[in-house]
Parts: sequence; structure tokens; C-alpha cells
Amino acid sequence: MPRKKKKDKETESCLLGKEADLYQQIAALKQAKGEIKRLQEELRQSEERFRAIFEASHESIYLKDRNLRFTAVNPAFVKQVGIPSKKLIGTTGRAFINKKALVYLQEEESRVLEGEIIQQENASDITGASATNRVTKMPVYDDAGEIVGLCCISHDITERTRSEELLRQERESLYAILDRTPYGVMVWDHDGKTLYINSEFTAVTGYTLADVPSLED
Repeated sequence: MPRKKKKDKETESCLLGKEADLYQQIAALKQAKGEIKRLQEELRQSEERFRAIFEASHESIYLKDRNLRFTAVNPAFVKQVGIPSKKLIGTTGRAFINKKALVYLQEEESRVLEGEIIQQENASDITGASATNRVTKMPVYDDAGEIVGLCCISHDITERTRSEELLRQERESLYAILDRTPYGVMVWDHDGKTLYINSEFTAVTGYTLADVPSLED
């Protein structure tokens, strides 16, 4: 075979090989593009679900970045503090949080940005208004596992706390009355646990509250 024809054959073979590789790369790119599109759609749906829950929640929720600036607030939080969301987003809330509370809040949330999860009950909201809230604060992480901000969820338990306090006061008033009666009195709960005995019961039986067995004993 002449040298020129042999060289042309080798060139053609090389080009065919490169063409096949190119088609494979194009197919791989199309597959990758389809996967990216699928992941983007899943992310969009996930964000929509989060937004729906975030907006509809009866619990007050806000998000902050590492500079402790609000990045998102839900309607329940806006209602609680009485400040429009457009005045909150991008700020630290310095304009509506009293100075003493702001110092404590920033110290607390700085701990959250270090990875701490805080759960507690507060006797007032961040504006200083009297309200009992069960508060949970937790770090927010990015895909690389780095803390990029925090999330605060606050549940108003003011009415429940007031009801519990009224119940406690009524119970104490009842026990005070029973303690003045000339008869021995014992009070159980529905599980048979002894809740109270009056002084006359102790005088007659010699039992104190700690000595009295439950109905199950």
C-alpha cells in the first residue's frame, strides 16, 4: 500500500475515533443536563413546600444570617411584633428591640452561630411585650456543613401559662380551706397518686404526705 494511502487511512481512523468520543461526551452532557434539571426541579418543589409551611405556621419563625440580620420572617412573627416584614428584612431589629434585650439576644444568638441549640421559655417577646413563649433556636447549615445563619421558632404559651397559674391558685385556695376542716382529708389524682392530705389527717393517722402510699401500692 502506498505510503500516502496508508496515512490517509490512519487519519480517517483517528477522526472516526475522535468523532465517537465526541458523541459520547455530548450524550454524557445531555444526561448531566437532564440530571441538573431534575435536581433543580426537586429543589424548587422543596423550597415551595418549605415556603408554604413557613407562611402558614401559627408559630412565629424567623431566619437570620451570620451578621444577625433578618433574612426571612413569617406572618405569625410579623403579627407578634407588630412590625412589617419589609422593615425587618436586612436589619438586626435594633429599631424595635429595647437595648437591654438586644444585648442579651445577640449574645444568645452568637452562641447558636457557634453550633449550640437553645430551648427555653421566655416571659416576654423580643419587643419586650409581656408574653410567655417557648423558644427554640438552632443553627442553619449550607451544603458544605458550614453554619450560615440561625432559625428561631417561638410558640406562644401565654394562655396556657395563665390557665396553669389560675389552676394552681385555685388548688392552693382549696387546700387552705381543707386544712382548716376538723376532718381528715386525702386527695388523689385519677392515677391514684396522693396529691394532698390535711393536717387533721396527719394528726389522726400519723401519716405525712410522703408516708401515704398510692392506691396502686
